[in-house]
Amino acid sequence: PPDDQRWQAHFEDAAIRQVFLHLQQHGAITEQELTQMLGSPRQVRRFARDFEGYVHQVPFAVRIESTSSGKRYVRQH
Repeated sequence: PPDDQRWQAHFEDAAIRQVFLHLQQHGAITEQELTQMLGSPRQVRRFARDFEGYVHQVPFAVRIESTSSGKRYVRQH
């Protein structure tokens, strides 16, 4: 089922798990919010680099939108 929470165990890094929990609950996250959650722009770049691997571990699709203020990660229904 889509609300199955077992996928969370796939993420050793609690901050990355929180990002995907945020996406699941709120539907989107901006680069600014990512910086606050992950702690630094460097961690945001690392997240973007590893994004494809992360998204295969969650039970929902996520697309990346480019906006005037940066990237925005959006959960797809």
